[in-house]
Amino acid sequence: MKGCLCLFWIALLFCQWRIVAGQGEVWKVYINPRFGFRVEYPASLKADRPPDNGDGQAFHSADGKVRLVASGGFLVAFTFEGLWQQDLERYGNSVTYQKKGETSYVVSGVLPNGVEFYRHLAVQGQNFADFEITYPHSEHAKYDRWVERIARSYVPFLQGDFDRVH
Repeated sequence: MKGCLCLFWIALLFCQWRIVAGQGEVWKVYINPRFGFRVEYPASLKADRPPDNGDGQAFHSADGKVRLVASGGFLVAFTFEGLWQQDLERYGNSVTYQKKGETSYVVSGVLPNGVEFYRHLAVQGQNFADFEITYPHSEHAKYDRWVERIARSYVPFLQGDFDRVH
């Protein structure tokens, strides 16, 4: 019985390794120690210097064409609805997709300069967590897969003792 169970775990690990290797990308996980959100990102992206206040992390590609920013904060001077409206105004006619729920929203599109963006924001109590990735629309076939994985893996509010207002 133990031998079968051990064989099962080895096979499972091998399958997971193959999936990651088959995608040609190694991924890392960033967990924000202050606000408690989690996001996966390609290991090829390099972390910028973290902000002094610890509210998030930015990452960029070696050529500077791709940028991922994940952050958290308090809804002190903002409301969920206000942030939604601010993003719609900020991106204007460039928005090609928008979806708003009770506690989160997504906006994405292509800016006039050819930069594609995807922004996800979530709220819980008086806190928000968000991420935004930008990349050349001309290379969307490659980066759309990244967006899908980042969005699937994103956890805006982990359980634990984090800096939150309830």
